[in-house]
Amino acid sequence: MRSVKRWALGALSAALVLGFAAGCATQQRPEETRNDALQRPARPLTNPEAVRRDAARQPMTQQMRVADKIADAIADMKRVDTATVILTDRTAYVAVMLPSGVRLTSGLEKEIVRKVRAKDASIRRVYVSANPDFVKRMGDFARDIRRGRPVAGLWDSFMDMVRRTFPHAG
Repeated sequence: MRSVKRWALGALSAALVLGFAAGCATQQRPEETRNDALQRPARPLTNPEAVRRDAARQPMTQQMRVADKIADAIADMKRVDTATVILTDRTAYVAVMLPSGVRLTSGLEKEIVRKVRAKDASIRRVYVSANPDFVKRMGDFARDIRRGRPVAGLWDSFMDMVRRTFPHAG
């Protein structure tokens, strides 16, 4: 009987000590209530590869520039009407308008990639799309950059567009 009382008293004491310790811990609020200027919208990550790609994107600096010479070289190709090229670090994002009836085949895409790298050997990755929405938005971004709009104001929406158009990029 005496050992049962001792055990119950010990368990009660341990519970009280743990309860008081938990009460003195730093209060943590859910992520949604934080007011961080750099807080990114939550995106569900469905696989470990997506997590690695997101981590790989983080160190990218917020430098964007319009590469008109590269765009002109691409637009001079027979199977391309117009092109817009925006560079970030060592990555080129290329939006192309193709003549009616011409599709962006892997062969044409490789030709465009070769043309980009011939104009700027420092470029490591090239992403090409003929999606009309992507072409329009790239034109808008290029116009904003040329007009001197701060890149910091464009960066998040530009990267969001890139992730949607090229989900495998990273």
